[in-house]
Amino acid sequence: MGQNKLKIHFEHLWANFAKLPVPAYRSLSAIFFFTEAVGYHPPSTVLPCFSYQGIQLQMASLKEILNRRPVAATVRLTIPAGGARPGPPVGPAVGQYKVNLMAFCKDFNARTQKYKPDAPISATVTVFKDNTFELSVRSPSVTWYLKKAAGIESGSGRAGHVVASTLTLKHIYEIAKVKQADPYCQYMSLEAISKSIIGTANSMGIKVEKELD
Repeated sequence: MGQNKLKIHFEHLWANFAKLPVPAYRSLSAIFFFTEAVGYHPPSTVLPCFSYQGIQLQMASLKEILNRRPVAATVRLTIPAGGARPGPPVGPAVGQYKVNLMAFCKDFNARTQKYKPDAPISATVTVFKDNTFELSVRSPSVTWYLKKAAGIESGSGRAGHVVASTLTLKHIYEIAKVKQADPYCQYMSLEAISKSIIGTANSMGIKVEKELD
């Protein structure tokens, strides 16, 4: 169960356990129940980093849990890379929570300047009650990358019967390397990401071969 991957240390965990907010207390209780059920007992000041199907699950530190700020809203947007502006759709969606729009646009554009200007970027904005925010961005979707690599506008519509295009494993690997930087993929192996991308390609009618003839 990843016993050799103990990464997150909790200072004086047991001494502070009872001071945790109720949601955090319950979450940690569930983790302790799970470790008890599988017969694995981590040291009292350490929580394990679990690994499941290529995904490593890490616990936040006790200090991070206790210092979390109250969240006012979570806003999800799709914005062209480098194209955040105070006007619609960004302005109305984010500005209603009194977020500094210029700061948001500057942050988003700086983070996405490495992508092509037309690349659709998924952004998640966590707005806190003190009107500050945290921004998380994800690279364009796998389907977008596959269509660009294959030079097609859409999938075949009849996956398994009609082949829309053909890509190589090298294409898949290059897309996987980009996607691994996304927050939800950063603990996945390249192999696991590549398998997922191949599955998406197959569903679009894109054939994946070792190399092209």
